[in-house]
Amino acid sequence: MSKTASKYKKLIGLVIRITIGALGILWAYSRIDMQVLSEILAHFNLWWMIPTILLHALSKAVSSVRLTYFLNQTGVKLSQWEGIRLYWIGMFYNLFLPGGIGGDAYKVVLLNKYRRAPWKRTTGTVLYDRLSGMMVLTMFSGLFIPFIFPEYWYFAIIVFGGSILIGYILTRIFFKSLSVIFIQGTILSFGVQGLQIILAWVLFLGLLNTPVHPGYIFLFLVSSVVSVLPISIGGIGAREFAFVWGASQLDISSESGVVFSLLFFITTALASLPGGFIRSKNAFKGSD
Repeated sequence: MSKTASKYKKLIGLVIRITIGALGILWAYSRIDMQVLSEILAHFNLWWMIPTILLHALSKAVSSVRLTYFLNQTGVKLSQWEGIRLYWIGMFYNLFLPGGIGGDAYKVVLLNKYRRAPWKRTTGTVLYDRLSGMMVLTMFSGLFIPFIFPEYWYFAIIVFGGSILIGYILTRIFFKSLSVIFIQGTILSFGVQGLQIILAWVLFLGLLNTPVHPGYIFLFLVSSVVSVLPISIGGIGAREFAFVWGASQLDISSESGVVFSLLFFITTALASLPGGFIRSKNAFKGSD
């Protein structure tokens, strides 16, 4: 494929993702009461943003430990400090690149440039880091099923057990060198997603000023999976769609879900901005 054709292909893909994100937002906002949304925003105390930003940063710090652990296992040697700096650069780029995975690609570029890490091995490790997180997200989603649909409590066992079984099988088949640390990686992923659940609970508590319905946390987990898919820029539009559609099925406030999506994105952006400063200083300073 020529450079010109490749360039147009990327441009078309970008336009499609922007369009999908815009349509998702338009659809979501067309199905909510804007007055109710405005009232929720007006009564929200901005001080609640402080613990959510800190929890988000802490969860990403644990994520960086997990990725560094995986990279070291595959022979790409990084210190924990280098791993944290690399991860924050990826977070910064994820704000602007499709589906929250563009930052992952940039990590691979930096590792190849400054550590001479093989493309295939590093890409596989970064993808596995994402897989580990997705697996535990699905497991947590399953755990919330009995609280929302008590009559289908057995689905919790199916989803939880099925997720870890499929995750392990995929690890053995496609990421064999990482299968020996499958349990350790899963534990770290539980820490990451557990902190994200606490973050969501705190933010919803600030929005609702009442006990948080389990459905909100369940939709947060589902929307997190949807927002990772490379169908929009930074998951914008995809998360709102998931919340509004899911809220209509669970009979909870769609408006609260949309406001949460907005505030969660702001939280993510504020926690990720330091990555821009780290990028300007070079994550591997002294290693070039």
